[in-house]
Amino acid sequence: KILRMQAILDEMLKCQGVWQYLEPIFSSSDIQQSMPAEAQKFVMVNNMWRVCMEACIKNPLVLQRTAEERILPNFIEANRLLEAILKQLHQFLETKRTAFPRFYFLSNEELLEILSETKDPLLVQPHLSKCFEGIHTLRFENESTAGSLAISAMLSREGEMVPFLTNVCPAERDYQVELWLQDVESVMTTAIRGQVADSLKAYSDVNRDSWMLNWPGQVVLCVCQIMWTRGVERALAEEGMQGLQNFEDTLEPQMKAMIKLIRGDLSRVQRCTLEAVVVIEVHNRDTVSQLYQEECRDINSFAWLSQLRYYWDAGRERRRGAQMDCRVQQVNAEMKYGYEYLGNTPRLVITPLTDRCYRTLMGALHLFLGGAPEGPAGTGKTETTKDLAKALAKQCVVYNCSDQVGPREMAKLFKGLASSGAWACLDEFNRIEIQVLSVVAQQVATIQQAVSEPTITEFWFEGGPIKLKRGCSVFITMNPGYAGRSA
Repeated sequence: KILRMQAILDEMLKCQGVWQYLEPIFSSSDIQQSMPAEAQKFVMVNNMWRVCMEACIKNPLVLQRTAEERILPNFIEANRLLEAILKQLHQFLETKRTAFPRFYFLSNEELLEILSETKDPLLVQPHLSKCFEGIHTLRFENESTAGSLAISAMLSREGEMVPFLTNVCPAERDYQVELWLQDVESVMTTAIRGQVADSLKAYSDVNRDSWMLNWPGQVVLCVCQIMWTRGVERALAEEGMQGLQNFEDTLEPQMKAMIKLIRGDLSRVQRCTLEAVVVIEVHNRDTVSQLYQEECRDINSFAWLSQLRYYWDAGRERRRGAQMDCRVQQVNAEMKYGYEYLGNTPRLVITPLTDRCYRTLMGALHLFLGGAPEGPAGTGKTETTKDLAKALAKQCVVYNCSDQVGPREMAKLFKGLASSGAWACLDEFNRIEIQVLSVVAQQVATIQQAVSEPTITEFWFEGGPIKLKRGCSVFITMNPGYAGRSA
């Protein structure tokens, strides 16, 4: 009797744990419609569980309850059904993540919360920042013709608003959240690219001070870098070192005008923009001064080639009809600007060591590899990687490693990176257990090999095929002084 009672209690506790997890999920009508067979199975388990609990309340005597013949087979059958439901639920979540890879950066609970309220797009707002680094909220408007909600703009955490060129209507996608979020991702990059192109045209038509206040911060930084690169190369091509000195003389008044502007009455968003521009422009001014001191005479000098340079053109191939795009070059490395909206955030002060890190990381990206900044805690390893991602307009997911991290969690993260084209910065990488490190290294090697093949659009990863979006990369930071294990 005692052994039977123990078996019943074990099965009951197992059933209770899974039932508590699944009950709020299958109480959603949207989940029931998406998984009708599993919902029916859960109803059977739910009815059995409630009948059993009501009987336990009426007769709380353990020996009498466990003496019933059907109670153990009922719980065994319930647990079998619950295991099947869980398996199908994970497959269901995997299909949603495959459709919209940024869902890999959400936990199962967060994703289920989104999927359980698909009829109301507004309920996705709290989870947007985990899918889109710079988007805090989306602006929804009522469409007069269809009477449904349409998304017309994105807003950053700082309150900066960037309008979309075309509205996104969730109703046109049958409120399938993974599909209309794909549309949001597409119009986001199109909007930023359009803003850069329009801002570049407007740069020479209006006063520079008013120009900086009328465009999104990320766009202002990008265009300022393009114009600075053009200015330096024009000066070198026309007058050599004398041209550099003349160009430096034009930068000083610009800096003074900007300082005067910052001291004026500005909104929070405008002040954020100007603060970031000041950081970049101070570095640009110092770079021009350094180029002059090093007697840089033409644009093929290494002193100039080693700088982070921005170009707006059709690329090295210059094919007929090729679209104008922003490209970022450093030494022999070239990366396409990502157009990921990153909000109006501060930029890192650039030191000679930062420049050296950028050169190393850009060289690694050119070879389809990642980077591994190493140093004591608090020296800016992670921030340098994140700032390079901002410079290239790439989404950078920071993952804090610990000895609790397993291969399954890392595989989920890597699937998201490879499918969405994002970067990952694995912080304190040497905290991971040595047994897990070998598996993670193999996973990273698989992705890097796929990225290095120019024709591959899909590859086999962790037991299944996944789509490959070029531009993804993995960076790690290590602290050799960490007590757990040396790097």
